[in-house]
Amino acid sequence: MLTSCQPFFMSPGIWMALGLMLLAAAPPVLAACEPSDSLHGRGAKVLAESDRERDLDTKEAINRLGIQYARGRGVAKDYKIALRMFRQLALDGYTPGMVNLGTLYEMGPIGLRNHRRAYAWIRAALVLGVPKEDYDATLFKLGMIAGKLGAAKVSGAERLAVSIVENVTSHFESPPEQYADIPLTRESYPGTCSLPLLAHES
Repeated sequence: MLTSCQPFFMSPGIWMALGLMLLAAAPPVLAACEPSDSLHGRGAKVLAESDRERDLDTKEAINRLGIQYARGRGVAKDYKIALRMFRQLALDGYTPGMVNLGTLYEMGPIGLRNHRRAYAWIRAALVLGVPKEDYDATLFKLGMIAGKLGAAKVSGAERLAVSIVENVTSHFESPPEQYADIPLTRESYPGTCSLPLLAHES
């Protein structure tokens, strides 16, 4: 308890709080013994998950910056920079970046209007798994682009989507479990492709 003649820094509670803050900020002390295999395995798993989360946060930030460049919000509007950002994210398998790349191809702001590529990138994003909250809007966008392409050209766009999925997933050391049930070879798609999640298939 503070009294009128005792300064606040003399309070034991302040010193205890300061000590706890310093203890929390100090780097962990490593034990001199060899880690057990089970602990080492769990530690590696935790570090790998941490790296994936950090990587995902970075990709999300780059995606948001690309959107700012595409819209001209907070930065000068520059579709070329946005296109480069979205293309890199898409090649890294980040599905929101794939959808945004497809959207730029659909809009054609710098003379790149290409509905076949727009369809393929958005279709590949749906196969690889867009976030649940974006799924319906992405599926709707794919349907709109398919309508612009016409039935005759959709099969070519489907083949391009298969190539994109193959290319993106080939960069993973071991494909993530979520892609395990998706056939990723061209032989699986003779003629017109039938990737999962296609809206106009019956």
